[in-house]
Amino acid sequence: MSEDEAVTGVVLVPNGTRALSETVEAYVARYRSFLKQTAESIINLAETLVEAKQSLTPEDFEQFCEEVRIVNGGPTFKKMQVIGINATRFTPHLDQLPNTWTTIYKLAALPPADFQRLAERNVLTPFMTASEVGSQIKERKVQDPRKTFTLSVGSLSDADIKILHGELLELQADYKFDLKVSDAISKGME
Repeated sequence: MSEDEAVTGVVLVPNGTRALSETVEAYVARYRSFLKQTAESIINLAETLVEAKQSLTPEDFEQFCEEVRIVNGGPTFKKMQVIGINATRFTPHLDQLPNTWTTIYKLAALPPADFQRLAERNVLTPFMTASEVGSQIKERKVQDPRKTFTLSVGSLSDADIKILHGELLELQADYKFDLKVSDAISKGME
């Protein structure tokens, strides 16, 4: 090992890549373990809150909230509850999670598919901010191709259009899709 390598903790290997010294690797591992423990502690706190709410009587739960200094139903309580309810999604990613509860809340509040996409794209980091979570999701949504159906109902009678519209509204409630109705059809249903 050269003198420069000894000082920097980086060893150049024959193929030109950099290898960390054992000392640097040990510090990196130690540092990352504390980040992981921080995220894990936040998730465990949230899970405890959810479990206590489910298990304790309302009076006992109020006492619990007073003791841990969290306002039952307050903004922090609600965010911790979302984290606790969605805690299982984080288990495989503890070493990648942010170490602030507000950012973990943003991740917990995501639909499962959006969270999974972030995890698969390797954008989760211990220093990710809440605003970065939002921008990653917006970025992904902009890139998704639009999937649409277009129905032309010009050959249907006004009565049939009203029936079809009602059936589409029922399907919309089940499948959670956007439904846009032209002005010409909207005016005919008034």
